Amino acid sequence: MAMKELNIDLTGELEDGISIFALKGTLGIEGADGLSQLFNACLKEGHTRLVLNFKEVDFISSAAMGVLLSSVGDFRKKNGDIVLINLPNRVKKVFKSLDVMDYFRIFNNEEDAVKALRDGLPEELVAEEEEEELYMRENISIYLNVMTNILQSISDFKPLNETIELALNTLKDQLSIEDLLFIPISAYLKGIVEHISAGEGYLSSLNTKEMENISKLSLLKKSIIEVSELGEDYENEYLCLLKVDCEIIIPIISNRKLDAILLLGRRELGAEYKANDIAMLDTISRLIALAIRLDSFKAEADSTETKEKLAELNAELERRVQELETLYIATRELSSSIELTEILRKFLIITVGQLGTDRAIIYLIKKDEGKFVYKNHRGDISEELRNMTFKEDSHFVKALLKETDLIKIEEARSLFSPKQIELLRRDKIDLIVGIKFKKKLLGFVFIGEKVTGKDYSEDEANMIFSLSLQLGINISNSELFDELREAFNGTIRALIFSLEARDPFTRGHSENVTRLALRLGENIGLGKEAMKNLLIGSILHDIGKIGVSEYVLKKMGSYTREEEKEMQKHVTLGYNLLKKVKLPQKVLDIVRYHHERVDGKGYPDGLKGDEIPIEAKIVSICNSYSSMISKRRHRDALPKSKALEVLINEKGKQFDPELVDKFVKMISEDNENIE
Repeated sequence: MAMKELNIDLTGELEDGISIFALKGTLGIEGADGLSQLFNACLKEGHTRLVLNFKEVDFISSAAMGVLLSSVGDFRKKNGDIVLINLPNRVKKVFKSLDVMDYFRIFNNEEDAVKALRDGLPEELVAEEEEEELYMRENISIYLNVMTNILQSISDFKPLNETIELALNTLKDQLSIEDLLFIPISAYLKGIVEHISAGEGYLSSLNTKEMENISKLSLLKKSIIEVSELGEDYENEYLCLLKVDCEIIIPIISNRKLDAILLLGRRELGAEYKANDIAMLDTISRLIALAIRLDSFKAEADSTETKEKLAELNAELERRVQELETLYIATRELSSSIELTEILRKFLIITVGQLGTDRAIIYLIKKDEGKFVYKNHRGDISEELRNMTFKEDSHFVKALLKETDLIKIEEARSLFSPKQIELLRRDKIDLIVGIKFKKKLLGFVFIGEKVTGKDYSEDEANMIFSLSLQLGINISNSELFDELREAFNGTIRALIFSLEARDPFTRGHSENVTRLALRLGENIGLGKEAMKNLLIGSILHDIGKIGVSEYVLKKMGSYTREEEKEMQKHVTLGYNLLKKVKLPQKVLDIVRYHHERVDGKGYPDGLKGDEIPIEAKIVSICNSYSSMISKRRHRDALPKSKALEVLINEKGKQFDPELVDKFVKMISEDNENIE
């Protein structure tokens, strides 16, 4: 599905403080950000009664649902509310599938919504009943399209072996698996389906006894098994599976009994099975289980009891569609960020939205202190809970480490101290989910009660577990990125130190230029990526001076023409040096062009006007200003006012006029002496 940008327009502002907004487009992760900013701004201004018109909303993600759920509580605490009108059927379907319709006040028109806000909050919030209408769901990826084909095969009552073959081939193609084998276990299934294989490998060479042992292991574990993690406890099974190149065992469980097992061989080119792959495998295993259950009802399709069963299974199919979409979008949204703060923020709004709660809080390990500390939260979480820390030897931490996926607070009170239980109850915390990566506990999430007051279903537990697996991967990637960034920063610091060690008169110049450049970039509204490039480019702008001779670099008087040419080479020397380490082109352009002039008389390429990148223009101004207010061998430092005067006189000649005006205003108004 093509994601459209979200537009939010203020369409009405009534005298009694009620604000009406029209939403248009897609409420994905960016739309969730837009909503969050809107709600924060309204709360800050004291506007706590909002009407949101959803008439032209194409899609709502779990992230946006999370923002809505956690924000409604904030507004209601201030005797306000967020009411919704004109929900399209496809959006309404998401609200119903998450069972949160009763948490919101939803109306068909603006007049009823405004009246409800003026009447205040009722004791019980009752949403209007809407007629169910079917809608055609657009697929958002090839993956979802294939999943829908499996669902279609199931709901069309195609022969069971065809559906299973479709599922196996789907896995083979999507994950590039070399060998797959489906083994029927239950008596019912053995009577209608034989072993089904896809690909070429050794899985089919397993004998009957070996298959029985693997079946017993699957029934014992009752969850997806990664063969590499079987270890010494199941040495015989491990060696048996190793010889046939099996890497994953998937139990197919229906009505708490093992119907079949699915064995997966190696992936092509030695690729690993990642957490989001495991989540996909889990979903497909449950689709196959549904197909088996439906097949068992076909012979009695005319009975009332069976029709009821089929209706239940059809509803479950629809939930699977929603689950697939959520997992796909959540994986994509979480993987789009590398900064830890952004990853946690996205995870929280996705989680509260998908689970129908209004609060969640994340704790991560602080390795040097051996304890888990607060990192981020969503919704109404008390300061006391945010300030709590949990030691690595805590009972519930040990429980999470022992392959426990979820802990339900009321069922595991003995794992907590009386004070912890009191806080968790007061903040309405219901579940704890571990965040793991490669058997290490990186942290955990406390999740609040559902806003409906109902218990979390098994599907919802599986969903949060899948999301937490993805979060573990993203946290690990973020930590790796931080290590690489620190190594990169260390290399930059070493380069700058080497440069400034040659000329003490320029010590601190690069840092000062960077400080000024970032301030000016922020002042003119440069984007996040441009600011990153500006940071690196400005700190390295003079790095080419490493290649300039000692004599020229330290000369006390004016340069001869030849010496001036040698000094000017520092921009191309720096450009060529940094090009070898494959820095972004925008960074290289700053290093090469920061001595170009808008009148075209600069060097090395004689660029002029808009031919010069704006980041290079910024560094040009900041570089000149920093040099002028600093002491050099051949002159004293200029006063700030004189340096600004020089910049003004060079507007339109050496420097960009608009940037000079912004810079002069910035320096003149700054009371913190940013130089």
